[in-house]
Formats: sequence, C-alpha cells, structure tokens
Amino acid sequence: MNASTALVAEMNLKPLTKKTLNYLKTRGALTPLVFWSTYGSMALAQQVHELRKAGFKVKTTMKTDEERNTYPSYTLEASA
Repeated sequence: MNASTALVAEMNLKPLTKKTLNYLKTRGALTPLVFWSTYGSMALAQQVHELRKAGFKVKTTMKTDEERNTYPSYTLEASA
C-alpha cells in the first residue's frame, strides 16, 4: 500500500478503528487487555478486521501468560 492509498484508507476508517491504527503506529503491539483498559472496548478483533479490510497489514502473534492462557498480540507490519 503506497502512502496516498494508505492516507485515503485511513480517512475512511471509523473513529475507534483510527484510534487502533494510531496506537499500532505509535506504540507497537496491542493486546485485548491493553485495548480494553485504554479504550473501554472488547472489540479489538473487529478493529483489526476493519484495518485488514482497508488494506493495512496487521500481524497476529499468539502469546501465553504465566497461567498458560493464550491471547493475541497485534502489530502493524511495515509497508514496503
């Protein structure tokens, strides 16, 4: 995705999806717990889906906590 295409895609995103994209761009990895505590929403997977639908490359990495619970961690892949 080139810079102008990314800008147009970003302009058409819903407000929470824009916040999600901004978080990924500025802070890196985002997990459901961080998303919930930051935005008061449990809809991170939906936001990631919307970003992917708009053409952004979001990588999912599964993590495991101390109690062996697994959870996704999302990062934005760099554009080529």
